[in-house]
Amino acid sequence: MMDRQDEIVEEVLRRVKLYLGMKKVLLVLRDDSDFLEVKYLAEILEGKGNTILILSLLSKDIKVLEWPVFKDKESIRAGVFKEKSYRDFMSGFQGMLISDLGCEESRNYMELRFRETLGKLIFETIKEDKPVYALSGEMTGVKNEHLEKRMKDMKEELGKMKIHLLTEKVSRRINMKEEPEEKNEKKEKKMKAKERRGHRVPLEGMENPVLDHKFITLADVLSQRGQEEIRISGSARLTMEASDYLDRQGIRVERLQNRN
Repeated sequence: MMDRQDEIVEEVLRRVKLYLGMKKVLLVLRDDSDFLEVKYLAEILEGKGNTILILSLLSKDIKVLEWPVFKDKESIRAGVFKEKSYRDFMSGFQGMLISDLGCEESRNYMELRFRETLGKLIFETIKEDKPVYALSGEMTGVKNEHLEKRMKDMKEELGKMKIHLLTEKVSRRINMKEEPEEKNEKKEKKMKAKERRGHRVPLEGMENPVLDHKFITLADVLSQRGQEEIRISGSARLTMEASDYLDRQGIRVERLQNRN
């Protein structure tokens, strides 16, 4: 029978093993970010078993750190880099999530110009073949077709280096007020009408809906979080970001044959 001292030793060993098995992701918070979107993505990462640590580069949006989703997480002071190299620091993380990245910064990284603290952290992360995800408010909602194409080319080039720019909204409305029953019925009828026209719209509570867009994006895949398998139509194509995410998470893809 185990005595008290043996029990303590066993508990210490258990915690050490748990700590060593943790997948840590560095969340870099920057001013002027879409923090609701960041909150949503952080929750997705935690749901996949990751532990998030925060590096705050905030100067004017500091109050965001009081949000429950950020307040309860371990924070890292920026001064740590005076004591520790960027390489040694990032060796303890499996990837990065950046709350916002601008077009000019992204262009610099594509041309291998990694400057200042953030650039050096990104460089040390991708050097070790670990992914970097960054939201980009500046590159969201672009209506100019030529500019959109140029940005898409840049995103694909950065993606080859494992710097993935997220320019599509993936969050669902938070704390959405309940609509009157009559409005809900009308909304459901409209959704069913769209589905009959060949555009499947996942209804709340429906499991494994068929994704049949021409291009299945990362946002489409993340909207099915919690599923071990996603179903897509035979003619649909997965974007590189979506395919990379599915491979890393071990999520199966069932491709259905198109109806005649």
